[in-house]
Amino acid sequence: MPGLQLLKPYQQTIAQAVLESVLYNRGLTFTVEIAHHGGAREISAHLELFLLSAHALSGARHLKVTPEPSNQAAERLTQLLGSRQTSGLWSQEAHEVRVGRAHQIFLDPTMLDHISSSVGLGPVGLLEVEEAQTISQDTYKRHLAPLTEASGATTVLYGFPWNGSTWFERQKEENRQAEGSDALQRHFRVPWQQVAQHNPLYAQYVAQERARYGEEHPCVQSQYDLRPMAFNAPLLSPTLRRSLQGAHLRRSSPQPGKAYIASVRVIRRTPATKLRGDTVLSGFGETLVVTIAEQGPSQSHHSGPTLRVVEHRWWQSRGLARESAPLVHLLRNVWKCQRVVLEVSEEVPELASLLRQTLGATIVETVEKSATVDSQTVLEFLAAAGSDRLNIYAPNGSREHRALWYELDAAQAQYQDDGFVALEMSGPEDGLLRGLLLLFAIKRKDTTKDVRQLASAIA
Repeated sequence: MPGLQLLKPYQQTIAQAVLESVLYNRGLTFTVEIAHHGGAREISAHLELFLLSAHALSGARHLKVTPEPSNQAAERLTQLLGSRQTSGLWSQEAHEVRVGRAHQIFLDPTMLDHISSSVGLGPVGLLEVEEAQTISQDTYKRHLAPLTEASGATTVLYGFPWNGSTWFERQKEENRQAEGSDALQRHFRVPWQQVAQHNPLYAQYVAQERARYGEEHPCVQSQYDLRPMAFNAPLLSPTLRRSLQGAHLRRSSPQPGKAYIASVRVIRRTPATKLRGDTVLSGFGETLVVTIAEQGPSQSHHSGPTLRVVEHRWWQSRGLARESAPLVHLLRNVWKCQRVVLEVSEEVPELASLLRQTLGATIVETVEKSATVDSQTVLEFLAAAGSDRLNIYAPNGSREHRALWYELDAAQAQYQDDGFVALEMSGPEDGLLRGLLLLFAIKRKDTTKDVRQLASAIA
């Protein structure tokens, strides 16, 4: 079809199948898996351009649901329109691009409750959904299915495998079954190797991503290999466990010329807290858990620093917030930490203020204590472990080393349908594991980003 010649062959195949469904009013639903940065959004922009141009006089509405801000989602389309010397024939408003009487509308998934007023009255010829693996079946049935059924719209679901049980996965299976009855291809799968056949530089890019994340990272498996993870799996595979176990010795003092960071947790104790069968903490009060890591340079400009955990310290007190001198001495005078991440709670509100005053406001970062670990923190931890940017001191028979590895081995990662990673740990506190994860906690305004957005942010 005209206008699609600039696309790669695999992109042309997908675009042509979608356009034929729209133009011949077939109302098919397509599922499309293309490796990250493999050209899915380029296909989408060319589809939108073709249909807007074809319906400029007759008028039509097409809808795209995307987590991107509307101005960014429309950028590829407007670039194509600008390159066609169509100045004055098209316009862009909030959430919408117009060519003549044809409209292309962009909606964030959070706007689906208002979809009727956003789309307006006319039929929808094409519905596109990005990150379809994060859309629930209930959301689709309540907000999108009535729209497509009423207008006979063609639907394109762009997504990635995740845990093998999302609504997107079920739609893929339905498409495969339908293909057997009428020979119309509805599911398209383009892993990174196929993209690289048409773009040799893409193979280099994927190699860099695999080195940065590790080959077992969920982002690599889902977005490049197009393979789903198990819904519930150990946090650490045997490969990651071997990668984490370092050969360096535990240290009680810094080495000259090295930089150190720390995480600090305060745990409210029950009458007895046991770690791997050994009662190491008893009585009521507070327990302080400190993790010290040596920070090395980043392996590349887009990866985080290398971290070598060199020390764990804990002590207990009935009034830790008032007896914080040992903590200040450890962080400021002994290790001279350049960054301290403190998990804060209502139990010790004055500790954060005290550490900022004694260590410096630019050194101390705070993370609110919560029942669950932030999904992005877990993914960043897995990336560091998988790319050999995180090591733990060699086994030394200490209770801290035993306790940490007990917690690491017991932790389970749950890859949930909404694209989040939940962490199920051996106990309600898991002080050493959470302390390790705190090293990867970053202040952020929005902690509800899905895996795809994480990969884009790191990239």
